[in-house]
Amino acid sequence: MSASLSELARRRGQLVGRADAQREAIVAAIERQRVWTTPVETGIALFRIVMAHRLVVLGLAVGMAATRPRGLLRWARRAWAVYGLVSKIRRTLRS
Repeated sequence: MSASLSELARRRGQLVGRADAQREAIVAAIERQRVWTTPVETGIALFRIVMAHRLVVLGLAVGMAATRPRGLLRWARRAWAVYGLVSKIRRTLRS
């Protein structure tokens, strides 16, 4: 009986050691990905804020159009380019 318990303890030690090594590998992989995921997460958060406050964004656009129409056109072009990029990414991820 004690032989099987010592075998179980040894096996448990091996499994715990392997789990620790796997956990460290996963953390390292996540840290390598964080370099490019942080700006993406920031963009997603900004997009959610804009979608939650559409009237505020509309008010800012109207204010910009009233004071600086050319500036609004530049921002509209940028927004359209971003929208096109996001649409392409969504289509690619869906297929």
